[in-house]
Amino acid sequence: MTSSVFAAHRLGRVTPHSLRAVQRGFLLISLANPAMDMAAWRRVVRHYRGRAPKRAGLVLIEDQRGFVHAAFRYVVDSSPSLLPGRMPGPVLRVHDLVMLDTGGRALTTAIEERLAEMAADCACRSVWIDPIGRTGA
Repeated sequence: MTSSVFAAHRLGRVTPHSLRAVQRGFLLISLANPAMDMAAWRRVVRHYRGRAPKRAGLVLIEDQRGFVHAAFRYVVDSSPSLLPGRMPGPVLRVHDLVMLDTGGRALTTAIEERLAEMAADCACRSVWIDPIGRTGA
């Protein structure tokens, strides 16, 4: 996904761009979780690089200069839900959404667009963003 301001990148196979993105992503993640060091961040990235993109992953949202403004983990949950109001079928579940408050709606819109694209690519019927403090993936 590329908008006029932001671009989303799944941290998948290792490339020069993805190695730089991992370093830039750490700047945002360390603001949200000061206890996480670079070694722990790299372990998280390695874990998600080994996952099939249509099953789980780690996404960074960058601006045109390469600054990371948001990051999140996702997993495709094909288990039926016991919760009322949730659609049956696969759900794209988003965990640990971290984003900078940049003012305006551009970043939120970019995230919404990327999630809609990912849900369609993964044949998910809905997107669920887990509240802070919940775990998954």
